[in-house]
Amino acid sequence: INAEYMGTPSECLFFFVLYPIMSQVPNRESNVQILMELGYDRRLCEQALDAVGDESLDEAQNWIQDELERPNRGPPPPATSGNPELAQQLVNVCGCTQEEALAALAITNNNVEAAADYLFGE
Repeated sequence: INAEYMGTPSECLFFFVLYPIMSQVPNRESNVQILMELGYDRRLCEQALDAVGDESLDEAQNWIQDELERPNRGPPPPATSGNPELAQQLVNVCGCTQEEALAALAITNNNVEAAADYLFGE
């Protein structure tokens, strides 16, 4: 491990906590839950596992990232599934509309940091 670079808290969580667990979990629902803990919406997690195979979490996460970065990925999920209080925080910080904030929160399972990254295209 390179002591000079420990990565972001999300990367540390993934590599030191979730990755060892993920490499041992063959159950589809467990895999969906693990991906959701990384901030992704259930529908997207299930689509990723369908696309790459139920047991390949690394590939599923890569598929999700590619899908989120695709410019014409289709309509966002219904805005009502995002948390309105968290959406207002995103509106204040990111300068987006309430609808955009709700959609980003819905896509990222109400993970504010992931939603902000999504809104900024990261």
